[in-house]
Amino acid sequence: MKESTELIWIINLITSPYIKRLFSKNSASIKELEIISGSATNNKVFRKWFKEMLDKRCFELGSIKSVNYNSKEIQTYFVNKINFLKVLKNMDLFNKLYKVSYEDYLSLKL
Repeated sequence: MKESTELIWIINLITSPYIKRLFSKNSASIKELEIISGSATNNKVFRKWFKEMLDKRCFELGSIKSVNYNSKEIQTYFVNKINFLKVLKNMDLFNKLYKVSYEDYLSLKL
């Protein structure tokens, strides 16, 4: 998978209006994460990437009771901020984007 695709998914996740929900125990299902990230539903590449991120403990397991399915518990996930940021710091493309954004921010302040 291209690093740029991974970065787009990450940026979409962390800039989503649902960010408070993703960073708290009020978690999201895998299908919701696909939609929020901008991936296609049931995308095999996204699911493989998500499994890798889950193995790195960037996401943690949660559960919610569904109103639509007779209070059945649905497996959900939330973002582990510390591990997620560690992975971001190791991404060259993210660091380049961060540097450009930060320099742009500084130039606007002058």
